Amino acid sequence: MSLGLVGRKIGMTRIFTDDGSAHDRTDPAQVTGLAGRIAVNTVVMPESGGDLWRLRTGLYASGPGAPGDATQVRAFQNVFSETVSFNSAAGLSSSSQITNYATEFVGFQGNQRSAMDDRAQYQASISSTIDTQRKNLEGVNIDDEMQKMLLLEQSYGASAKIIQAVSDMMDKLLEAT
Repeated sequence: MSLGLVGRKIGMTRIFTDDGSAHDRTDPAQVTGLAGRIAVNTVVMPESGGDLWRLRTGLYASGPGAPGDATQVRAFQNVFSETVSFNSAAGLSSSSQITNYATEFVGFQGNQRSAMDDRAQYQASISSTIDTQRKNLEGVNIDDEMQKMLLLEQSYGASAKIIQAVSDMMDKLLEAT
């Protein structure tokens, strides 16, 4: 008896596991963080004591079977054309073929990423504007300081001319006496 992805016994793991155990697609609590928990089933990994022949014969088959038997491999391939139910909490189709669902998911993620990029740019623009306003209020504005310095220089020059004129008048008054 061959049980791989085709095997539908409850609690049996398939080629990919959810941190070593069977994944329940209908449980919303198991959706979050799945990407970090998904792993290849150790029964097919030689470095973990598994056997590669299980991919050809079935994950839970009792023996290797005939080398030319492609029944299990075809069963794996047929899974991609089956209609499978998915948790509707993701905001996507609740049932679809895996390939269509994957296409829809990638498109959805692309739209979400684009929306988040737009939002991040908007937030960065607001942050930049606020930062510029803060610097203008708190910091030194070189243009304003330069204008003030030029006005001060012009006032100093005018005051020096007035003092020179008063000094000349005083000299002339003293000469007249």
